[in-house]
Amino acid sequence: MVNNTINPILLRELRGRMRTARSFWLLSGFLVMVAGAALLIYTSTYSESPGQFGGDSDIGRSVFLMLMVTTMVALSFVAPVLAAGSIAGERERQTFDLLLTTQLPMRQIVFGKIIASLSYCLLLLAAITPLMGIVFLIGSVDLAQLVIMLLVVFSNIVLLTCIGVYWSARATTPLSATGMTLASVLFILLAIPLLVLTLPEIIFTASVDQYREFINHVTLAIHPFIVLFYTDDALRTQQVWGQAFSLNGATIVMPAMWILSIMYAWILSTIIVWRTLRRMHKSL
Repeated sequence: MVNNTINPILLRELRGRMRTARSFWLLSGFLVMVAGAALLIYTSTYSESPGQFGGDSDIGRSVFLMLMVTTMVALSFVAPVLAAGSIAGERERQTFDLLLTTQLPMRQIVFGKIIASLSYCLLLLAAITPLMGIVFLIGSVDLAQLVIMLLVVFSNIVLLTCIGVYWSARATTPLSATGMTLASVLFILLAIPLLVLTLPEIIFTASVDQYREFINHVTLAIHPFIVLFYTDDALRTQQVWGQAFSLNGATIVMPAMWILSIMYAWILSTIIVWRTLRRMHKSL
C-alpha cells in the first residue's frame, strides 16, 4: 500500500543514498563543520564579554547566527551538487531509457529527484537540532527567530536544488552538470552583490544615494547570506515584517528582506522546475 502511494523514484533514490557510506561521512563532516564554527564564535564572543553569560547577552544570538550561516554555506554546495548528479547520472549509467520505459509521468520523475535531494538536506538540518537546543539554553534567541531563519535557509536550498536538477537535465554527464551548477551558485553568491554595488551608480548617477537602501533591500534579497545578516539586524530592531523607505518625499513600506527572499526563492524554483520539465519532454 505504501509503495503505491509514495513516488517510486523518491523511494529508489532514498534507499540508494542511505545505503552508501558517503552519506554518513558527509553527515559527520557537516556536523563537525557546523559545531566547530559555533564553538569558535562562542569562545571568541564569551572571552570579549566575561560575566555576561545570560539571556541579556549577545552570545546566544551570535552563536545562533553563526550556526545558520555555516549551515547555509555547507548546504549551498551540498544540495546543488547532490541534485546535479540525479538525472545526468542516469544517462551516464545508461539507465535513463529504462527510467522512461516505466511510463511514469515526467513530473513524477523530476519531483522525485528534487524531493530526494531535499530529504537528505532536511536530514542534515535535523541533525543540528541539539545545537539549536544549546543556543536556547544560552539565551537571547526565541522560537520566532529560529522559524524565520530556517524558512530562509530551506527556501534557498529548494532553489539551489532545482538549479542542480535543471542542469542535470541538460547535461550528459554528472561532471558537466556539477560544473554548471556550481557556476550558477557562485554567480548568485558573488556576481549579484557586485552588480548591485555597481549598476545603480551607472543608472541613477548622482541621485543613487536616495535609492541605495531601497535597491539593496529589493535586490540583495536573492542572496541568502546577506538575508541572514539583514534579518538578524531587523530582529534586533523589531522590524520583523516590513521596512519603510523614503523616496522623493514619499514613504514606501516594503516586506522584510526575509519575506522577499522566500518569495524570490519559490518563484524562481517554480520557473526552473517548469523549464526542467520542458527540457525533459524534449529529450524524449
